[in-house]
Amino acid sequence: YNPDERIENYLIYYCLEKLKDKSSKKYLSDIVSYSTMNINTLDANHILGYFALKKIEGDKPSNDFLKKLIDKHGTESEQINFIINFKITDKVKGDNNFDLLREILKLK
Repeated sequence: YNPDERIENYLIYYCLEKLKDKSSKKYLSDIVSYSTMNINTLDANHILGYFALKKIEGDKPSNDFLKKLIDKHGTESEQINFIINFKITDKVKGDNNFDLLREILKLK
């Protein structure tokens, strides 16, 4: 069993980062690992993988990850559009779907 703990890992990362704890980056790495291993699954939580990659490795790797997501799932889904809109605007707008992710990403 491989549970999706990306939300939890991001919140731990955020708290440790605010405390200036150097171990915080490990949680971003865990998010990236889970996201890349589960890229075949359509999931809005991939936005955390995109965000973690951008924080750790920069624009190119995060954009490559998004391209792989689009290649796998297209751009018709609400989940992928949520991620694309975040990439373009760096904001988390939208309707009531993905409220938890939207609030988490506001923590930046």
